[in-house]
Amino acid sequence: MNSTLVRHGQRPTEDSINRVESGGRRLAERERTWLVPLGRAGFAANGLVYVIVGAWQSKPQSA
Repeated sequence: MNSTLVRHGQRPTEDSINRVESGGRRLAERERTWLVPLGRAGFAANGLVYVIVGAWQSKPQSA
């Protein structure tokens, strides 16, 4: 096989994908301190919207 196509037993695209995945995992672990609370706040905001819309729709409409 051509040595330019194979590196450490993997194709270059697989090697690139592995580097990107490991970098993404390291970034997520490092930024976890603010990512988790942000995600939880998003879920809370979503629930609040459901409560507001549900309360607004349950009001009797005056004609």
